[in-house]
Amino acid sequence: GLLYGTIAVCQTNDKLFMQYRLNDFLNIETVAVVLSLIIFLSRVSRLVSNVLMVKYSEKYKTKIVYAINFGLIISIAFFIVGRLIPSALVGSILMAIGFVLLLALRDPAENVFSTILLQNVEKTDEEKAILYFQFARRVVVLLLSLLASMVLIKYELVHLYAILAVFTVLYLFVTVKLVTLVKNNDKRKPPKQCTLKRSCQGGFY
Repeated sequence: GLLYGTIAVCQTNDKLFMQYRLNDFLNIETVAVVLSLIIFLSRVSRLVSNVLMVKYSEKYKTKIVYAINFGLIISIAFFIVGRLIPSALVGSILMAIGFVLLLALRDPAENVFSTILLQNVEKTDEEKAILYFQFARRVVVLLLSLLASMVLIKYELVHLYAILAVFTVLYLFVTVKLVTLVKNNDKRKPPKQCTLKRSCQGGFY
């Protein structure tokens, strides 16, 4: 819930952040065109990441969890550096890379975490577990959105992203705990079939 919710909040603010930076050296019409191109590239990255997920999610399940956390840290760092760097052009390019990376993480985050969840609960609790996951990420989105509103009243977006960067680094402790629990559970339990139209190999029927 923490990781996926943070990705969702960053996605909401990333476009506004990029628009501000692009406005430093482009006119309004050109900014709209450039943003459309960046959004298109982000959709391509989502497609590619989903294809790779189907192929490698089960084999590298725990490594992907770490990759999502580190990828989120890198994406936020690109936005912070992109805002602070003197060159608006270079800064905008860094932000675009960060946005494309963020969108590449979104679907794998949902799919991997849902699959891990389903593999580590009893069959009778699968639907309840997914509902808890959906509730958890919505709570995270709500809390981070409130934080963003409070921060932006007095400060700039870069300050908000600095706070989010600290949070995502702290998430590493949660990620390590999650991976440890999954590995320990894998040693104790044999593979089982999932019941929610989702295979335990990380894909869909």
